[in-house]
This record gives sequence, C-alpha cells and structure tokens, in this order.
Amino acid sequence: MEHSAFHRISSELHWLSKTTTRKLTHVVHCKNLPPSITSWSLKGSICDYCALYLPEGLFILVRTVDELLLLREANQAWLELRLATSRNVTAPYICKEGESIYISYVMVEEGKLRFVVRSLASGVWNSQEAGCKLHSPQGQWKVKQSAFSLGDAHMLYGLLQLHIEEEQLDILVCVRINLLDVQSAHWQELGRHYGGTGDWQLSLARDEGNLHHASWGIPIDDSHGCHYYYCTLHAMRPRPVLVWKEEGTQSSVPHFIFGNGLMLLLFMREDGHMVYGISLDQGRHWQRANWISFGDKSSFLFTQITGVRDEQYYPMTALGVGDPEYRIFNWFDLCCPWLFWQNENPYVLHHALEAQLSYLHSLIKEKAADWMYEVTHLAEQKAAIDQQLQRIMVQWETLEHKEKELETGLRLLAPADDMEHLPLRHIR
Repeated sequence: MEHSAFHRISSELHWLSKTTTRKLTHVVHCKNLPPSITSWSLKGSICDYCALYLPEGLFILVRTVDELLLLREANQAWLELRLATSRNVTAPYICKEGESIYISYVMVEEGKLRFVVRSLASGVWNSQEAGCKLHSPQGQWKVKQSAFSLGDAHMLYGLLQLHIEEEQLDILVCVRINLLDVQSAHWQELGRHYGGTGDWQLSLARDEGNLHHASWGIPIDDSHGCHYYYCTLHAMRPRPVLVWKEEGTQSSVPHFIFGNGLMLLLFMREDGHMVYGISLDQGRHWQRANWISFGDKSSFLFTQITGVRDEQYYPMTALGVGDPEYRIFNWFDLCCPWLFWQNENPYVLHHALEAQLSYLHSLIKEKAADWMYEVTHLAEQKAAIDQQLQRIMVQWETLEHKEKELETGLRLLAPADDMEHLPLRHIR
C-alpha cells in the first residue's frame, strides 16, 4: 500500500512521494520561499517505501523489484545502503525505540517465511531472524499486503496477507514480535478465504492505552462490495468479528479514531461519503453503520506520518486533508454532524463531544507550543543581533579613539604653521 509521507517541522512542510516508477521526490515547503526539491532515481522499479522522520534526519526504506535500500540524511548529504538483494523481500518496516533503529522485512523462499529484524545502535548493525510457525497448505507463498504498528516495550505487531497461487487461497496472519528477542515471535492465523479476491485493505492502530486494533476489508468479488472485519490483537487468541458488509463500492482502507473510551472505524467511499461504525467496549460490539457526506469533491488523503510516543518513532497511516498544508482528520471534523444527528444512545454523543473537546484542547496546546517556539527563536535571533551590534559599537568607539590619538600625534610632530587641519586635507 503506497501513500505519500508527510511531516511538519516548525514552519517547514515535508512531503515524500513516488513521482515515477523509479523516482522518489522529497519536497520541503517554507513560508515565502520556493519549494526545495530533492529526488532519487533508483535502478529498479519502486514497489513500496516506508519513511521515518527522526531528529537526526530523514530515513527512507525502499523496496524495489530486486533489492531493499535504506536512504538516510547525514551531514547535509544522502547515504545509500543496500540491505538485501533478493527478489523475495517483502513487507519492509522501519521504526526507532530509544537509541536503536529497527528495520524489519519478510523473506519468502521455497514456500517458507522468515521474519528478519536488523537493528542499528551506535553505528553497529545486528541481525535476527524468526521462522513462520503456521500449518498452512503447501505451495508457493506470496505476501500481497502488510501493515505494522509499534507497541510498548519493543513489541512489534503486524498483519500479513499471504496468497497461495496453487490453491487460490488467501490467509490473514497476525504476528507479535519482541524486537529484542525475535526468536520468540508469536504467529496467529486470523482467517482464510478461497477464490483469489485480490488485495485486502489492512489497518493497524494503537489506542491511548497502548492496545492494538486491527481491521481489514476483503473484496466480495471483482466488481464492487467488501466485507470489513475487526479484531483486537492484545488478546491471546484474537477472534475477528464482521463489522459490516458494504455493497456497491470498491474496497477502501479502514481507519481508526480513538478518544475518551470510544472507538470509531471508518472508510471513505469514492463519492465522498464516509461510512463509520462505533464501539463502546473496545470492539466487542459495534453499533449499526452510519454515513456522513463530505461532498463529491472531498480530497481526503491517506498519508504516512511519523508517530512519536515515549522515545518511540514509528510510521503510521493517517487520514487527512490539505496540500501542502496537511491536517489529520479527527473528532473535531465530526462535531457538526454529530450535534445534529438524532442518536438513539445519548451516551455515545456525550463521549463523542468530550473527545472533540479533548482534541481541541490538544490542538490549542500544540499551536501554543509552536508559537512559543517561534517567539523563542525570534528572541534568540534578536539577542544575537543585539550582541553583534554591541560588538560593532565597541569596535567603532575603539576606532574613533585611535583616530583621535593619531591626529594628536601628527599635530605634535609637525609645526603648527605648515600643518593643515586633518579633516580639511581629507576634503581636498
């Protein structure tokens, strides 16, 4: 699944996109300045990429048709590192926890899966591998779709759609891996579907309590329609539930929104309608699906962003609007429709409004922090200019004092009748 990557650093807006089959382009937008553009032309066609914006620079994990590359920014230059040269590399992911950067990918060889994790800490690379422990039909496996999310305590959660061509079988697998002990990986099959229905739409998200939730859409046939399922991954044996069956539309990426004990699962139709379901008990039960219209010309975008939490940096998928200024869709955008929605359960409306107010409070705090940073930056610039001006004034006074001393010395050396006044000689 490909999405452009977006990140904001103070007043700078960073966009990373695949502009051609072999080119990645990084664009930086600044106020009152033309965009700064950097591009990379790779040898092979780009299959997918994963971007991570860190304080030390931008890291890009790129998978082409025959190799896996790491592009990183260092000392105002770009370094390129080849991590694997096999055509069997799939599902790349990059994240950081503490001082270590973790890169993971799946190797598919002779009908077997190997989950590889490489870590970079203090300039030293380490590598670990874990094999798949699933009882599945024999055949040539292929990873068609993947989604990952970083949990607390170095735990990595993943969803993999495996396809076996000989059986026309798709299998959905979840994996939980401790990045410090890859050998203890836990594999769990969530479901299988016969008929070769194409690419599924996978989504993983972490709520405020560090619990992970998964959703996926399975196309009903080659025309229109999709089944949307949900399960929570913190249970020992996750049990998927059918949230709803959507007919008459193509499958879309499901998206989670959390807040104040509520969980909302939504997806966007092509006609601009948003279909969403609500759960009050962490996904065990779902209310009937509702929809909101945002107009046929709505421009909602699924985009990669960098999530930050407790010394963790991880890519995540966000739903938002705007280009180049990007804003993530949240409870605030549902405020007006929910105020006028005749909901049978006032408890849902009450919690939704509390979640919206909480989001507004966080947004105001974020804006205030940005303004405070800009004010502090301007104050530091003013202080630096004042210091420089003071140094110039001291130098000016020193030069004036030396000029007076020189003028006095010249008058003492020359007779008064033969010596003209120094400023008059300069004018002549």
